[in-house]
Amino acid sequence: MSEKAKISKTLVWSLILFSVLGIYGLIAFFSGNIESQSAKNELGTFKTPEEAFEETQKALNLLSENINSGMENAQYINEYENTKNKVFKKEK
Repeated sequence: MSEKAKISKTLVWSLILFSVLGIYGLIAFFSGNIESQSAKNELGTFKTPEEAFEETQKALNLLSENINSGMENAQYINEYENTKNKVFKKEK
């Protein structure tokens, strides 16, 4: 087999392989995109109002915990500011 025929045959198989991989990639991309769209459409939907209320309570409790933690950290910052102002007195 000549060198040109080997290159041509290799090129053909490479193109076939890349085409198959490209098609597989497109199918995977679009099927994942469709699944994520359906998941987005179902976001925040509950079958009963009680279930929605419970989930809302959980979310609000989590938010409250995070805000309380932030307020504790803010107190440390206030203490730092007070100490800093005592050490570095401003001249007028």
